Amino acid sequence: FPVTIGGRDTKKDLNYEGTHDVRWIMTLEKISRLEANLIEARKVLALGTDGQFERQLQTKFPNLDIEFSDWDLRFPFPVPSENYDICIALEVIEHLKDRDDHTQDIATHYFTGLLSFLLQAHKALKPGGILLITTPNSSSWDTLLRTLSGKSNFMYWPHVRELAPLEISYFLNPYRDWE
Repeated sequence: FPVTIGGRDTKKDLNYEGTHDVRWIMTLEKISRLEANLIEARKVLALGTDGQFERQLQTKFPNLDIEFSDWDLRFPFPVPSENYDICIALEVIEHLKDRDDHTQDIATHYFTGLLSFLLQAHKALKPGGILLITTPNSSSWDTLLRTLSGKSNFMYWPHVRELAPLEISYFLNPYRDWE
């Protein structure tokens, strides 16, 4: 990314950053429900991010010690277990490919990257820790309208797999001790 197709810069044409900026602002507004947790929190692990959201969060909550990931999120995290109060993954999980090469079964997505990511995030969090995830909703009205108008049902085609809320709930079910 960016990708050029037929002379068009898809990142610019799809307003990729503008869409994410809006989603980050909405997330910052909604995060007020976690304000008590953020005031108490000390250690935050930012997963797969460029840091824009986290810098805005740190402006509001200067007590936060934010560490940023620089590793492949599909594999074990090189961090201590039960070390973080909050893990943040904004617009990340839709980019996670399978861990293994399934080229012989190209039409199937096994979610091994996502499942490993969730396990590793759970291990990194202190008991009672918070995992904050945002991701495109594959069953939103916008998605349905795009599909009905003959466009891709993905918000952005570089995404590996966009999920519906029920799918996310299913994948998070083993970790119900998360808030």
